[in-house]
Formats: sequence, C-alpha cells, structure tokens
Amino acid sequence: MSVKKAKTIHNKEVFQRVNFLLQANKLMAGKNNSLACYYGSLMKQLQKKSVLKIDSSIKRDLCKRCSIFLTPTTSEISVTEESLGIIKCNRCGYEKKYPINDYYKLWSEEKESIVEEVIITCD
Repeated sequence: MSVKKAKTIHNKEVFQRVNFLLQANKLMAGKNNSLACYYGSLMKQLQKKSVLKIDSSIKRDLCKRCSIFLTPTTSEISVTEESLGIIKCNRCGYEKKYPINDYYKLWSEEKESIVEEVIITCD
C-alpha cells in the first residue's frame, strides 16, 4: 500500500501574512482608519503579486476604493425599494449595491464550489 503524503501548500507564508493583515484591518477599522486602509491596500497588493484568490465574502467586507474593513462604525447600510442593499463607506463615500433576495446565494457558498478543503496549521 502506498502512504499518502501530506499536501504541501505553496505560498503558505503569504497566506499567513494576508490573514494577519486582514485581522489587523478589522481591528483598526473605526479606531485608526488611515492605518486600517494601509493594511487593506497592503493586503490587496500582496494578494495580486502572489496571485492569490480572496474569497468573495471577504471582498464584500472591504471597501473597493479605500480598502477599509466595512463595519457599522465605518459604513452606512440602506435598503432601496428595488430590493437592493446599499453599503456606503463613511471614509471615501464609495457605494456598493447588492441584490437582496432570499434565494440568492454566492457561488462560493454552494456545495458544488468546494473542490478540496485544506487545513493550514501554524508550525
């Protein structure tokens, strides 16, 4: 019988760095917005440079223009009559519009989207 080897993950350090920057962005949002924006933009640059895919749920939590983590203190949420949810960033004024529908799910939340689950442990 063959012994299965543990799967190696390329760019493990980059994943850990992006995770750290996301957590730092969440922590600083509302307290020091300019530092939170810096962490967010640094995270996006690192992700683009190493060609990492960021989950769409994380993308929804970041402002597309200034990269701050959108919390109730850093954003305003409103609902229109056309069943659209609008999230407005208080720092730069950028607005994101999302459909509000009970049946709507992100593709990443569907069971068919998960090809393989990998657990990363810190050594």
